[in-house]
Amino acid sequence: MQEGHPVAAPGLLSQPDFRRAWLAGALAQTMRWLEVLVVSLFVLQLTGSAGMVAFVLFLRMLPSFLFGTLTGIVAERVSRRILLGVGLGLLSLLSLVLGTLVATGNIAMWHVALGVFLNGTFWSMDHPVRRTLMGEIAGPHAVARAMGLDSSTMNATRALGPAIGGTLLAAIGMEGAYFLGTVLFALAAWQIMSIERPIRPVGGSGNILADIREGLRFIRGSRVLMGTLCMTVAMNFWGLVYMGLVPVIGRQELGLGPFATGLLMAMEGTGAFFAALMIAWKVRSAQYLRLYFWGSCLCVASALAFSQSGSAAFSFGILIVAGLGFACFGAMQSTIVLSSTPPALRPRVMGVLAVCIGGGNPLGILHVGLLADWFGAPTAVSIVCAEGLLAMTLIAWRWPELIRPFKPWGDQ
Repeated sequence: MQEGHPVAAPGLLSQPDFRRAWLAGALAQTMRWLEVLVVSLFVLQLTGSAGMVAFVLFLRMLPSFLFGTLTGIVAERVSRRILLGVGLGLLSLLSLVLGTLVATGNIAMWHVALGVFLNGTFWSMDHPVRRTLMGEIAGPHAVARAMGLDSSTMNATRALGPAIGGTLLAAIGMEGAYFLGTVLFALAAWQIMSIERPIRPVGGSGNILADIREGLRFIRGSRVLMGTLCMTVAMNFWGLVYMGLVPVIGRQELGLGPFATGLLMAMEGTGAFFAALMIAWKVRSAQYLRLYFWGSCLCVASALAFSQSGSAAFSFGILIVAGLGFACFGAMQSTIVLSSTPPALRPRVMGVLAVCIGGGNPLGILHVGLLADWFGAPTAVSIVCAEGLLAMTLIAWRWPELIRPFKPWGDQ
């Protein structure tokens, strides 16, 4: 791959195995964002506390911190296809149970909290297992395009999921969302289990702790990876936690109903979808780090503007802009990690990425949730976004590589 030239990998979706992995992600991600809206509004209605909404979302991200690195190590030893297929099948069963509890009037807060934690346990596999699998199927020269396409799809589901969720809540209630999840997760499991290409596990050294130490030594020796992972922590602790309070701000500050609140949540995904498509088709390898850093800053600055809006029209528009920044962050995050790491270490390094996501995001959710209970949701979002912009400035000072041209592993 030559630095500065567009990534060329025509026909990714024409490859049956890549298409199956991509479609499984699209189906599962749609339900992921639908559930965020459903759970947020349910908890808010039940408790009236923005802090409790944040706590339940904290439970969703906690498994990535607890299990991310271990999942990456396991993915080097067993079939990634089996791991994903079984996990998606269990999520389908979980959605059926929760939907039945809602339909029979037996749903309780602890049911929802447990469901969110189990759902988050599956998503701890997303980076070290599913995204690594997609990168392997696509091949080394198509990693950026594969991640850009996956990111654009994820962002489309960020728009579609809440919009569907708002419609279902208004029409048939919470049980409809869970029963839809039963179908979507089952279809996603079928797609994964239909992958035919054999991806042999790397195998590891036989010593899990030694493999983890080897991965951490490699990361410490790479300034690009260190800077990227620190930005990931910053974005997840300060930058992305505002999304959990969008339903709260939409209902309490802007006076929106369930359907309009779903549309408001969909705006960020809409902007991110179109931006990620452009990234998938036009990005040059030299631009990876700059897109990652400045896109992250744009996302956080837009969230800060949203928190002070007070206008529904402006709020809809500024969340689209936030989505543009999020697309740069989301697509480049995995691309930089995969492109900076030799193939044998990718699952475990992607597992560390999952830990950075899972470590930053739950703590950030608790942070913004406490601030929301003390000062209200808009002020809480303003505070965390201001803190985030300061943290990103310090990270760029410590790792200036983040605003320089990127060189893939092997060319460094």
